[in-house]
Amino acid sequence: MEKLSVLSNIILILLCTVFFTDNAGATEVVIEAESLELTNAEVRDLDGASGKVVAFDTEGAEAKGEVELDCGVYMVSIYMLAPDGDQDAVYVSIGETRERIYHTTHGMLAETDSFTLNIPEKKKYPVSITFGEPGVLLDRLVIQSAPDQSVVEPVEDVASPSTAAPVDLTNIEPGSTDGRPRVIATSDGEIDDECSMVRFLLYANEWDVEAIITSSSQYHWQGHRWAGDDWVQPYLDAYTKVYPNLVKHDPRYPTPEYLRARALLGNVKAEGEMDEITAGSQYIVKVLLDETDDQPIWLQAWGGPNTIARALKTIEEEHPEKMAYVAKKIRFFFIWEQDSTYQDYIRPHWGKFNIPTIISDQFVTIAYGWKKLIPTELHTIFDGPWMKENILQNHGPLCSLYKAHKEGDKGFLDGDFRSEGDSPSFMHSIVTGLRSMESPDWGGWGGRYVKVHENIWLDPVLDPEYKYPKERYYSSNGGRRHVREANYPGQTIFDYCKPIWRWSEAFQNDWAARADWCVKSYDQANHQPAVKLAHACDLKVRTGETVTLSAKGTTDPDGDELTYRWWQYQEADTFDGTIEIRDAGKQDASFEVPGDADKGKTIHIICEVTDNGTPPLTRYRRVVVKIE
Repeated sequence: MEKLSVLSNIILILLCTVFFTDNAGATEVVIEAESLELTNAEVRDLDGASGKVVAFDTEGAEAKGEVELDCGVYMVSIYMLAPDGDQDAVYVSIGETRERIYHTTHGMLAETDSFTLNIPEKKKYPVSITFGEPGVLLDRLVIQSAPDQSVVEPVEDVASPSTAAPVDLTNIEPGSTDGRPRVIATSDGEIDDECSMVRFLLYANEWDVEAIITSSSQYHWQGHRWAGDDWVQPYLDAYTKVYPNLVKHDPRYPTPEYLRARALLGNVKAEGEMDEITAGSQYIVKVLLDETDDQPIWLQAWGGPNTIARALKTIEEEHPEKMAYVAKKIRFFFIWEQDSTYQDYIRPHWGKFNIPTIISDQFVTIAYGWKKLIPTELHTIFDGPWMKENILQNHGPLCSLYKAHKEGDKGFLDGDFRSEGDSPSFMHSIVTGLRSMESPDWGGWGGRYVKVHENIWLDPVLDPEYKYPKERYYSSNGGRRHVREANYPGQTIFDYCKPIWRWSEAFQNDWAARADWCVKSYDQANHQPAVKLAHACDLKVRTGETVTLSAKGTTDPDGDELTYRWWQYQEADTFDGTIEIRDAGKQDASFEVPGDADKGKTIHIICEVTDNGTPPLTRYRRVVVKIE
């Protein structure tokens, strides 16, 4: 442990925090890490750092100081290195604002994502940087005035919405009405969004893809860590090349022309900007107002929901009589609230309609820090050798675009799975037989969520002392943070992430099969079994009754041998008990309803069927048993 003297600390803070850069009125404050008062840390040399870095080698490490700031809005980031790739370790407090900073470039010294800091008056504010886990190297803290959100300069070589040619939406019609789930994906183009896009396009046959819209977030917008207005185009180009082979496996894959017409630019000029009417927001309006299809539409926010908010505001302003009709069709799935527009606009103006809203924090299971959140025995299906064999190599141009880890990324091997924090938003709506879209607390590939207030569904936190926030739910107050800090014995961080990782072998193998579809003929590839029940999927029973379960009629399109596994999904049950399933490994099984099961309680039984193809593929049927 090292502590600098109070006098030297004050001198260093004055030297380092009063380092302002004026560029067209912009203010920047740089605080060197070595200038701060340190606890459980030491100063070291590091190549590439602006000065010496501070190593936080034990839990509870902290760096403290203060900074004088004028009234205004600032963006705060730090330069750091997280050797093990953990994204959850860094917390920055300035005044009364406390945020966790996301580190998205692991294994090297780099700037983190930033957060917005509002300063109400000119004065000195305390600064504190804390680290939940050891191994982090801190270089410097950067506080810079935020760009004027009412006027944002166009990014060089990237057409902004105000300068791009207007998009004619009149000839772009909503998609098919064949009963597939309808989805609109909005994305900020972060590197893990790019990874998710590879998977998303390989599952485009499973949905009616209404639109793919680029939006902003608290981490990315035009001029700030921006991937470009047209970041999705290379992925659509690659999809175009593999499309002729994909349709050999399923003719429902949308044509490249169909997807290109619906890849639109939304509200991207600033974090949370929803004033401008954009091509993306207007197309959402068009889809929501279309009365030829009343089926639900899953509005996914991989970044911020601001483009969605703008669309809803347009409907409220121009078609207020349609709000109830539109709201009845909407289903929200947000990967955190990556801007404030849900709380500031959507919830106050549309909350009365009780729109089902999932806001996920357990997405981190397959995000940047997956190695610390998924049990070690499952790492093999995310590690470099598996990724290279099944996805990255010899699987066509789309899979080759996947931005896996490279040699030299500390804590990772060449080819390791990088991050797909946004994939749960669409994995939830893949029809696997788990019926996850019927209720968020039933669980499926996209996780399992519990109703906490109104019709808002968040991550299950078992600690009875935990209070779900009614304000914005994102990095600083997600359930995972409480699980880690509270040390509640009934739920570890692995338990918290289990609603997603429990399915990981199935969804990774499923993805690998679709990668094969890009390059192999139908006969050379594997396809999912078709699971059927010989009885209804919802049963009403009485206590003491013997319930017969049967999957007779189940087939495999490739003629593969099938294995059966019947199991009780206790987390989804309202019955608080365990049943014993007889012949659980056979096509036909049975169980006896416990005598202590209360009337009205439910028991969820999963019929899991896996073929012996390469890779082995799994589909399900869920039986919901209600006690009468």
